[in-house]
Amino acid sequence: MDFQKKDEYAQYFTDAIFSELKPEVTSSEGIEDPTLKALVDSLLTNAEGYGKFRIGEYEPYLSTETLFDFLKSSNYYNNYENPTGVYLKAGETCLVAVDGIDTQYPARLIIKNWVEDESSSTYPLRNGLNYITASTEGNLFVSYYTDDWEKAPNIKAHFINAPVQGYWDQATMTNDDWVELLKGRSTDDNSILITRSEHAQLAFPVSEWLKYCPTNVDSTMTLYQQVQWAQRNMLGLEKYGRQVKNRQLFFATTYGFMAAVTEGSYCNVNSHLLHSTPRNGELHIRGNIGSTCQGHVQRCIPGDTI
Repeated sequence: MDFQKKDEYAQYFTDAIFSELKPEVTSSEGIEDPTLKALVDSLLTNAEGYGKFRIGEYEPYLSTETLFDFLKSSNYYNNYENPTGVYLKAGETCLVAVDGIDTQYPARLIIKNWVEDESSSTYPLRNGLNYITASTEGNLFVSYYTDDWEKAPNIKAHFINAPVQGYWDQATMTNDDWVELLKGRSTDDNSILITRSEHAQLAFPVSEWLKYCPTNVDSTMTLYQQVQWAQRNMLGLEKYGRQVKNRQLFFATTYGFMAAVTEGSYCNVNSHLLHSTPRNGELHIRGNIGSTCQGHVQRCIPGDTI
């Protein structure tokens, strides 16, 4: 953390993540730091809805390893909760202001590249200013997993002046937001755009969204959510009080066909499975994620204590 820079920034803002200007700050005139000057200007004008994705609050989730054991599932659900809507290219830098992290519950930033080679890079986050230099191109996620997710506090983060890709969340957004998010995007754009419902999360290229779901993403995600509810009900998660908020991830690849893997489930982008109705193959793969793993089943004989 650069305490000198933190103090320099703090004189203009009312909060620890530098997202709210003090009432007396009405101009960036006289500010020499180019990052700070651009930030003040953006907040004063709300240029392009500056804070919609760059400023956010992020929830803790049950750790994927514990969830794996808790549900006796065959694979992990999702290592990429908390999408930020920020997208960096390799070599780009980003200044991230963070507040609310308790040292008992560490958080990290993950940059995930699904487009080229599925590489990822991780960066520890601390309260204050964090300097990030991306070693991988991709979508940014606040990785915040803990076994004490019900006790851990939410954290706040501000990706200062960062380039935005966006994401769509059924809990807070509409089809109009989706259309606006896709506006001006190219059918050749293979960067990943995230959508999510209460228990489902999709990571597909912009080109596929434009081709198969350009306007009514709400209907599509409702169907994916219904699949999740059906699966969870069949597993008895609601009935026996084992329901969790973690989502299942379904993402696109340029290899293979369909499979359940350690990061969720995937289909080949050329299989055209991103439709308004989830197909049989996809439902099968999602079922594989939730099915009981043989490694979790212990053979018992009369007299055993379990």
